[in-house]
Amino acid sequence: MRILGIIGQVSLLLSLFIMLGFEFSFPVTGIPSAFILLCTLTISFLTGVIGLTVGFIYSLKSGARKAEFIALMGACIIPITLVQVTLGLQNISFAEVNDITTNIENPPVYDQSRERRF
Repeated sequence: MRILGIIGQVSLLLSLFIMLGFEFSFPVTGIPSAFILLCTLTISFLTGVIGLTVGFIYSLKSGARKAEFIALMGACIIPITLVQVTLGLQNISFAEVNDITTNIENPPVYDQSRERRF
């Protein structure tokens, strides 16, 4: 249970730092931040599920409740749940974004001839 607790704490801390990096738009070049975030969220979720299962089975067998451990494992499930609710895991894109609005030399032009007239 101690190893699950350490893995849970490290994955929570790592996913928090990566999410803060996304929030404050730190300049990241060459680092696949979305992939690393998805991996840490998956590790955190799996650690939380396994830890909750082990914690509840242990508390049923011995009668001793490890409230801190169960709370930590419950907290490991929260980050992936928040990302799923706010963004949706299907919306996390690993492709590089091409922002056409910042093209100063050849800006995009709205073509009014293709507009439908009713």
